[in-house]
Amino acid sequence: MLSQQPSNLFPTDSGLPDWLQRRVIFSFETRSIQTNDKRSELVLLCGVRTTTQIKADCATIVAAGIPIEGKYVTAYRSRSDERLRGT
Repeated sequence: MLSQQPSNLFPTDSGLPDWLQRRVIFSFETRSIQTNDKRSELVLLCGVRTTTQIKADCATIVAAGIPIEGKYVTAYRSRSDERLRGT
């Protein structure tokens, strides 16, 4: 799950373009654990990490002087399930 606040960890006065962002990501997992008295309990694990997002097309990146040859490029697509769409 991508955090909406803060939307970008890079300071606004860093001189970086708006399309380059460092974002917070939360992850959630369920696990079944066994207690000392042999009972099973379901727990929710919550993790946090950061990720770098480049929200620009290849032409914009190349125009900024960043070589992309030999790099892995992906594109965002709309999700097919309306319940999972972001704002």
